[in-house]
Amino acid sequence: MPTLELRKICASYGDNRILTDLDLEVADGDFVSLLGESGCGKTTTLRVVAGFLRADSGGVLLDGEDYTRRPPNRRGFGYVFQSYALFPHLNVFDNVAFGLRQRKVAREEVRRRVDEMLEVVGLAALRDRLSKSLSGGQKQRVALARALVIKPDLLLFDEPLSNLDAKLRVKMRVEIRRLQQEFKITTLYVTHDQEECFSISDKVTVMNDGVIEQFDRPEHIFSQPASPFVARFVGFENFFQLRHQGMSDGRHQLVAADGTKFEAPDRQTIPGGRLLGAVRPEAIALGPAARTGQAGEIAGSIAFRTYLGRGYQYIVQTALGDLTVNGEDQQPFATGDTVTLRVPPDRMVLLGDA
Repeated sequence: MPTLELRKICASYGDNRILTDLDLEVADGDFVSLLGESGCGKTTTLRVVAGFLRADSGGVLLDGEDYTRRPPNRRGFGYVFQSYALFPHLNVFDNVAFGLRQRKVAREEVRRRVDEMLEVVGLAALRDRLSKSLSGGQKQRVALARALVIKPDLLLFDEPLSNLDAKLRVKMRVEIRRLQQEFKITTLYVTHDQEECFSISDKVTVMNDGVIEQFDRPEHIFSQPASPFVARFVGFENFFQLRHQGMSDGRHQLVAADGTKFEAPDRQTIPGGRLLGAVRPEAIALGPAARTGQAGEIAGSIAFRTYLGRGYQYIVQTALGDLTVNGEDQQPFATGDTVTLRVPPDRMVLLGDA
C-alpha cells in the first residue's frame, strides 16, 4: 500500500515548466531515491512534497490524506538539507531540539528524546559543542538527528552527502540507510550520484526533463534499463541499430546494418518500432584478431587506449562505429592492433530506439 502518492504533478518556476504530469507511489517504509542530471526536476519534486514549492496542478497525498495545500510546518516531515542548515550559534543539543521546541514539546520530553537521538547517531559526547566547530560528518549527523527526533511521517533528503569527501560519503550513506531501516521511516532521497543511490535504495526513480523514465529496483535499472536515456545514464556506452530476424535456440536473432549477427536472451521483450541493442564496455570480451563466425563477433582495431587503474579502456574502430571496451591490464593491446570483440548474448540489452 503506498504511503506517499504524487498524482499528475505539474510545477514551474515562473514560465519555466519543470515537472509535467509526474506520478509516483512510495510504499510504506521504502527508501526511494530520485536520480538524475542537474535540472531534471528531482529537487523540484522534493520541494513540492515538502511544501516549499506549490505545484501548478496535481496532488500530494500521504496515507490517503491530501497534503497539497498544507504549509511545510504542518506536514510533519523531516528534511535534511544539502547545506545542513544548522544554527551556528547553538550547540548540538539545541540544534537537535529545535523542531521539538517549535512543536511545544515539554522540556523533560525534549531532553529525553534529544539525548536518546544523540546516542543513536553517536554524538552524545558532543552535545554541548557549538555546531560551527563540528566536522562535516558531525554536522551531517546533527542534521539527521534533528530530522529524526521529531518522529516524522516522511523523511526527505536533498543531496545530503554532496559536501563531504568521498570516504566520508560512503560511511554516511551506510549510516543513513541503517537509521532509516531502524526507524522504518518512508524516505525520499535526492542525489545525482548513481553508486550512492543504488547502494541504499529500495527503489530508484530515474528522471529526465521533468518526467520519470524508469521507476524500479536498482539492480533491475542497472541490468535492464527501460529506455536509451536510462541505458546511457547507468553506463551503457555501445549501441547498435538492429533488425529482429526471429528466434533460434531460445534466443532472439538480430542483425546490424553491416550484416553482423547478434543474439539476445528470450527473457527480453522486443520493443516496437526501431530496435537498439546496448552493451556495457565491461561486457564486451576483447581478444586478438581471430574470427570463428559466431554471433556477436566484431572485427576492429585499437584507436585509443587509457589506463583505468585496474585495467585499460579502449576505443575500437569497427564497421559499426567506434566502440568503448574495458580490458584487463595483463596483456594490454597497443594503438593500431587488430582485435576481435565478442558480445555475449546474455549481456545484450534490447531497447526501442528513441
